Amino acid sequence: MSRLCASLLAALLFSAPAGHATSIEVDASTAQLHDDRDVTSIGALAWRAGFSLSSDAPAFGGLSDLAFTPDGRLLIAGDKGHWFDARPVLEDGRLAGLADVRMGAYRKLDGDPVTVGRHKDGESLALIDGVPVVGFEQLHRLRAYPDGLEAAAVRVPEPGGLARAGGNKGAEALVQLADGRLLLLVEGRLDDGDRDYTGWLRGTDGRWRALTFARRPGYQPTGAAQLPDGDLLVLTRAYNPLAGARVRLRHIPLETVKPGARLDGPVLAHFRAPYIVDNFEGVAARTVAGETRVYLVSDDNFNFVQRTLLLEFALRPR
Repeated sequence: MSRLCASLLAALLFSAPAGHATSIEVDASTAQLHDDRDVTSIGALAWRAGFSLSSDAPAFGGLSDLAFTPDGRLLIAGDKGHWFDARPVLEDGRLAGLADVRMGAYRKLDGDPVTVGRHKDGESLALIDGVPVVGFEQLHRLRAYPDGLEAAAVRVPEPGGLARAGGNKGAEALVQLADGRLLLLVEGRLDDGDRDYTGWLRGTDGRWRALTFARRPGYQPTGAAQLPDGDLLVLTRAYNPLAGARVRLRHIPLETVKPGARLDGPVLAHFRAPYIVDNFEGVAARTVAGETRVYLVSDDNFNFVQRTLLLEFALRPR
């Protein structure tokens, strides 16, 4: 798809009628970074705002990834068949909640809603030349929505090896780089004996080529985003019943992202008690008020002991 065509389609994305989308109310309760309210940073991240989100809409939850559109709206992928979009509310340059929240069902290629459970699991979300693309697992596939998330899907050719990923170890992290390349990471190792997690890089020629993401025991990639300076963030998560959830945010230099590479980099922040932590799966970045802001979203698994968290940080200069 040409960039001109994609730009025209993106312009239509939010000018088209809502169609199958439904407006919902989402409440945002203030969250704090640490048990000690005087703690205002974690690693390289400075706290800006945080909320626990809830809604009376039964389908709200299971949030897996997020991305900002050029006009500032927030798109969110859910893993039970629904997507969400909203207008972030800012006060004094910081996130203060969400307004104009819409919800809709993922659509198939023929425009009908996705109804089969194993087909509903949206895990990653990226804007590819301005067009929303969702990575699904269980039934592993990539789908673009050039006429908006409420419209029919379009098939995106995926890497040949993606079909071999485990049921819940599919397209967890998806991001387009500023030069047009596309990075996809899965949450598992596809072959016995693989040391690291599997990934692919799609070049501007449309071909997928393999690379890997450095494995740290227990920590699996769940999201990726490109920073304004071009480098990447990769969100990794670990969980066991005794230690609970632990999450690391890694910095990946852009110059290392190439076919055959082993992606690795320093930890910018390590989330674990007594810091705020939950099942963080999505990460996004943008510039606000002259700062690089980093956003994290958590998947509550529709479980009453977990929360749907939306956090905003400023990345300190490196």
